[in-house]
Amino acid sequence: MAKVILSEAEFLATFKAGDTFWYMTSCFSRPGCIVQATIKEFLEDGCWITTVEEPYGEKKHSVGDLTNQVHGAFTSKEDADVYLAERQHAYATDPELIAQAEEREGRIF
Repeated sequence: MAKVILSEAEFLATFKAGDTFWYMTSCFSRPGCIVQATIKEFLEDGCWITTVEEPYGEKKHSVGDLTNQVHGAFTSKEDADVYLAERQHAYATDPELIAQAEEREGRIF
């Protein structure tokens, strides 16, 4: 089972400026891909961070968004890859998750 960070408090206790971490992207709650990021600095009492990412360059993220239930942060690429595969499988086979994602898509399109 993958070790995933799903709370702001755990993220702030785990990482500091200069650390590299991985996070999962999503689209309409469906798992997207894994992105590697290095924390450049913490902003606004740790609620926001600035990261340097390949190939995206510098980005600003909410720690709460990175650690919400449809994303997740990781200390290793291996854990990130395992969690992504678990979530992809769940969204491909769980009728409730499929329906939730389709409902979110329908609100946009």
